[in-house]
Amino acid sequence: CLSCHEPDLIVQQRLTRTGWMRSVDKMVRWGATVEAAEREPMLDYLAAHFAQKPVSSHIVATSGSEAIYKRACLSCHEDDIIESQRLARAGWVRSVEKMMRWGADVPAADKDPLIDYLAARYPPR
Repeated sequence: CLSCHEPDLIVQQRLTRTGWMRSVDKMVRWGATVEAAEREPMLDYLAAHFAQKPVSSHIVATSGSEAIYKRACLSCHEDDIIESQRLARAGWVRSVEKMMRWGADVPAADKDPLIDYLAARYPPR
């Protein structure tokens, strides 16, 4: 991982084992070399050391879009990584859909309110 990425990129991901598996698979498709014997130990290490944080570690909003954001986004990411994105609504759509494919807990009914919240809170500069 560190031959291409700085450690902070790995640390901030906070993925489940399945999420790490998808990420490693993607990196292999993009040219990373991962020997078959290294794959499972690497996934075990990443999942053990860089897993999702419990939602209870964040202040929980009672309802609405902020609650969706805190549950769906802050269980894996720090606020600063999200804030640094500064995307237009279309960019937030792509980002949220990608996170959903990677296992983010975003029910269909919460998708648009979450995207609207992110677009309003973190618009392009």
